Amino acid sequence: MAGPAAAEEVMGFALALGQRLFEAGAETSAVDAALSAVAVAYGLDDGLETDITARTITLHHCPAAGLPLTMTRVTRTDESRSLDGLNALYRLVLRVRSGRLPLARAEALLAESERRSRRPWLATALGGATLAASIALQAGGKADAVLTAFVLQLLSGRLGWLLGRAGLQACYLTAAQGALAVLACALLLQTGVLTGREAVAAAAAVLVLLLPILSVVSLAEDAVNGYTLMAASRMITVAALFAGLLGGVALAGLAVRNWADGAQYVHFVALTPPVVLLASAVGAAGNAAFNGGGPRLLVPAVAAGLVAGAANLVLHNGFAVPAAPTAFCASAVLALVATLAARRLHLTPTVMILCGITGALLPGPAVFQSLAAAAARTGGAGAGFAGALLTTAALGFGTVLGTTLGLRVARVRRATRAT
Repeated sequence: MAGPAAAEEVMGFALALGQRLFEAGAETSAVDAALSAVAVAYGLDDGLETDITARTITLHHCPAAGLPLTMTRVTRTDESRSLDGLNALYRLVLRVRSGRLPLARAEALLAESERRSRRPWLATALGGATLAASIALQAGGKADAVLTAFVLQLLSGRLGWLLGRAGLQACYLTAAQGALAVLACALLLQTGVLTGREAVAAAAAVLVLLLPILSVVSLAEDAVNGYTLMAASRMITVAALFAGLLGGVALAGLAVRNWADGAQYVHFVALTPPVVLLASAVGAAGNAAFNGGGPRLLVPAVAAGLVAGAANLVLHNGFAVPAAPTAFCASAVLALVATLAARRLHLTPTVMILCGITGALLPGPAVFQSLAAAAARTGGAGAGFAGALLTTAALGFGTVLGTTLGLRVARVRRATRAT
């Protein structure tokens, strides 16, 4: 049993680790498990309670003898991710769980992981632009739309950075970036640079990346795993960002009403399976760079994109399964494969799952058409958004199911080998 001073040091390390995990993009259940591992490894498992609520992590140490100790750390949960940082933290938690890592060394490794996870902004920007180009291709765009989406995403990212430096809140950043995408594509359409389908595909790609997709997925995961306050907190964030994007698109629609009227009636063409798989692989690789992943993650990311893209093709095109069930089943397959492969690859499954989902399973066309209906102030926007939101939430529910199945299969394998 640790004394008061030692308990305070261990709890301080646990809080710092939990904060870094959240900032890197870990799910709430993984953060909770990491805090429990720290408690067991450093002698606080006799009386340490963890409370993760909204934007805070609170630890209560109640020893059998002595005064109780409570420590709290404010953290944040947003759309930012650091995949390299998440992997470094995953490896650190494994070493802590082994029980052979001194606390001082663990603290040093935690500080080192933060320094090493920083990536040049240009790599992140180019990764996001590549992902946007992939989404434009999946939305039926050709070369002009793909190039436009690439450039527009670079401009949108820089606009968000500039407005963020000025102190503007996230929902207003999203509104400004959404308005830029619509206005730019409308201008290119009116000047004859892009056709209607190309303009729609390019705008759809940029707008989809402005959606709080990852927060919606995390919201569903928290709800399923019983972290209700975290889920409620994420719901408020998601609602604010959705409102900002709707407002920005609606304001842009006032200036380009004719384009918005026609955009909602554009039907996206079905791509051939090889092109879909190529776009999924490229999008997953781009997302790895966009979310702070280094060269080592590109091959696993591409593999995850191919798994998700293939599952999506089989279900949606082969068996005509509707969008939401397809998203649920494809994300479950992806999470199952990622969970089984991650330990051999020395990765956390979250990295592969995130790259596969964003590379192949985002509901791009449906989201854009509902935004276009909102901009034109015609019917169908609410139903379209509800359908897209349901599809996105299904990704979270499928991820939890696939991860759970993967962990159980792994346990059965280990038990079989032990006997």
